[in-house]
Amino acid sequence: MNTHALFLVGRSLVAISFIVSALGKASNWKDTIGLMQMHQMPWPTLGLISAILIEIVGGICLLIDTFLYPTVIALFVYVALATAFIPLQDALKNQGRESAVPVIGSNIAILGGLILVLALKGF
Repeated sequence: MNTHALFLVGRSLVAISFIVSALGKASNWKDTIGLMQMHQMPWPTLGLISAILIEIVGGICLLIDTFLYPTVIALFVYVALATAFIPLQDALKNQGRESAVPVIGSNIAILGGLILVLALKGF
């Protein structure tokens, strides 16, 4: 398998993870709003709408390879902020630490994948 094909598969998997995440948030609207309120996030409804839009639009742009640089930057900032607002708070407060630490690790891996998308785009 050549490098271009591997890049395409990897980028597509990252994109699909964002799209699936957005659909999960949308289908569990009340629970997601409750989680955001529990973490004292300002304007949880606006935040949830923004998160769903960023994940859907970002995932689609990543999947179809359009606006790649601004898309990766937007998704990177979104994942970093989302990690700081919810699982990192839980881990630091020792609330649900056993579930927060794997989420932080997964998000770090996603951030690494996004960086690789930018690094390998030259192919």
